[in-house]
Amino acid sequence: MRATVITDASFCNHTRAAGWAAWIAADHHERIQRSGVFQTSPPTSAVAELWAAYNGIAIAYQKGARRILIQSDCVIVATALRKPNGKHGFAKFRDEYLPGLENIEYRHVKGHTSLSGSRFYVNRWCDLNAKVHMKRQRAELKGK
Repeated sequence: MRATVITDASFCNHTRAAGWAAWIAADHHERIQRSGVFQTSPPTSAVAELWAAYNGIAIAYQKGARRILIQSDCVIVATALRKPNGKHGFAKFRDEYLPGLENIEYRHVKGHTSLSGSRFYVNRWCDLNAKVHMKRQRAELKGK
């Protein structure tokens, strides 16, 4: 089965609060929307974006996808997927959590735009939902 996964993350540099969101469309027309906070605070916004992509990929994989197109507004995600053995490379994640994954491709989606089209709409949905979770976590962290 194939799936398209669009993800985004929102990160606060001061508190390291971070939220993520993923929207997944599978071959059999199933649509999955998930969002939340990370179990561990990411050290940078780039790592948050990568972890958001990993969450989306893992959800698609759990639903049966073995060929995945990941779309993100962060080119660092593409670098990690294309250079799987780098510092935050994809190989370890793939080997540990995604046995039998046949293919993964990356496509950049321009973020923070009012362009029309479904991928831009979905990227805005991901951005909004990731931001909601980040802001909620940031408020909790500031209240401690």
